[in-house]
Amino acid sequence: MVILIKKILIPIITFFSFFALGFNNSTSSNYKSDIVVKGITLKVSLIQTAYELYNVNVKNPKEFNEDLYKSTSYDAYKHYIWLKDTYNDMDDDLKNSLYDIFTTNDSWSYSNAVIGLDDNSSLEDIIKTILNDDYLNLSPSFCKEFDNFFTSFYEDYFKSYFYKNKATYEKKANDINNLLASKKVDIINFIESSSGLDIDSGYSYTFYYSLNPIESQGFKSNKKLISTIPKNTPYKDIISIPLHEFSHIIFEYFVNSDEFLDAYEKLKDDKKLTKMYDKVGKYAYNYKDFCSENLIEGFSKFLNYRYFQGVYEENIYVYDLDFYRYLRKLNFNPQASSLKDVSINFLEKTLNLYP
Repeated sequence: MVILIKKILIPIITFFSFFALGFNNSTSSNYKSDIVVKGITLKVSLIQTAYELYNVNVKNPKEFNEDLYKSTSYDAYKHYIWLKDTYNDMDDDLKNSLYDIFTTNDSWSYSNAVIGLDDNSSLEDIIKTILNDDYLNLSPSFCKEFDNFFTSFYEDYFKSYFYKNKATYEKKANDINNLLASKKVDIINFIESSSGLDIDSGYSYTFYYSLNPIESQGFKSNKKLISTIPKNTPYKDIISIPLHEFSHIIFEYFVNSDEFLDAYEKLKDDKKLTKMYDKVGKYAYNYKDFCSENLIEGFSKFLNYRYFQGVYEENIYVYDLDFYRYLRKLNFNPQASSLKDVSINFLEKTLNLYP
């Protein structure tokens, strides 16, 4: 069963807002990669690109417009032109089916159903898996429409485009994997030594390149964390994403403790938090998890600072930047005080929860 890391497509530019000034990495002599980058696969890109087609042409054309793609990269702009030309070439039946498919379920739900398939899964494997997914529970008439749309979309438009780009993404994935190996990147060891807490053995992070140059999706299957990433994702962000996601595992040690549950209740009176939660947070988190996310993101910023010697200047949530600065000011050392105690102290002193 694959479950949600973030059940939303997130513009990749909002993940990491730091300026890299330097670079340090793990020098463990017993190097074992816990990060693998893979090229484009049909199981990822078929659904994501169909959704992007819908998003750019139907759902949100004002936001996902020509200027956005143009400002991302020249390749992104060419991809935008393909999305526009493809949609304009479709007949009305295909356009109507595209609308039906993504108003019935979101892109993540379809992708979630197939993310655990073999990387070489065929069109038939993908369609069959989605149509038989218990969670999606699709009606017979919708199954027929879904099958017809993706068969036509693949054969008439997507197949040639996918294979035209496949070799380029394979090379890029190989280059990144070689770089990770040459630098002996060991994210889990780094997080454990920085937090004073252990991550259970068996965890790994897999990245799949996506044809979508703007957005990314995340999944979790048992101890395997998965993210899709655009072609232009910098090396430092490929490190930063697992620094954040593995931090969730670290915080699970204490975010449900009595002290934190008490803090969450008091934070319901925090106007800044509740305003952002009502505006964007409630679509992806319950309030408790949204409060925790502020600390987790702040800690992952601190990990990035330690790893890259970077400097952060922007919030993603409300208090993540403040927590990052608090950890820096303390020069946080898990040998001197626990991450749990430091987190509680931050809530008490910075947010005045306990006057």
